Amino acid sequence: MTHAKNLASDVQRIIDDYLDAIGVALQKSRLTREERQSVVDNVEDQIAEMLNARAIATPAEADVRAVLAELDSPESYAETIESTAPEQTLASHAQPNAGERRLSKVAVVGAVWAIAFFTCVPLFFVAWTVTPGNEPSLLWFYTGRALMIAGVSAPLGTTLLGLIAIGQIRNFQGTHYGMGLAIADTLLFPLLAALPVCVAAGGTVIAAINGSSPGWYELMTSPTALTAGFLFWLLIATAVVWLVQRWSRKLPGAS
Repeated sequence: MTHAKNLASDVQRIIDDYLDAIGVALQKSRLTREERQSVVDNVEDQIAEMLNARAIATPAEADVRAVLAELDSPESYAETIESTAPEQTLASHAQPNAGERRLSKVAVVGAVWAIAFFTCVPLFFVAWTVTPGNEPSLLWFYTGRALMIAGVSAPLGTTLLGLIAIGQIRNFQGTHYGMGLAIADTLLFPLLAALPVCVAAGGTVIAAINGSSPGWYELMTSPTALTAGFLFWLLIATAVVWLVQRWSRKLPGAS
């Protein structure tokens, strides 16, 4: 059995209470007493390995609670048993070693899709001259159209894949990582879309203070308005990123 190092008695008590809660929940299952104890012992090993992986000489209460927050609730172990063979129960809750974790493919696809927007959408603004006898092939034509469609659909697709990746990373029991990339996928295009709105709002406020009524063009080209709007957008973007990070940590499941 793996043991966590240098745990204070009050910190160890938190782990014991969690393990006791699992034991109580398993009493309602079809497992025998020996099987229930085996599950509890395996979970205790899992907790010790996760604490040791944090490379902290003396884990504090906050470290233990952070590890337990990454695990399922004690009641979920009994619920899993109803649809899983006893010997597979721990596997469904297992936290793999750090070396076995994989980058979320959904988050990666979302990032690649975002790149398609910045590389393909500008093609709409390029003038193509086609002369007789020099027409593009059907392969080139349909490939170009497919790339343009990918670019145009990237704002919606990347945002949705980012949200999906956040949920999967939290629910894959620690087998996947890439939460930062998933959050970036989710927020990239909404925040970009908010930028001109913030610039206009900042410029409007500056104009109101100065007692002027500039037109849209003057508003969007004024250095003062652009600076005020950008700072306003930066403040909002920082707050949104912070809120989404907190929200992603509170989702059910393990990270």
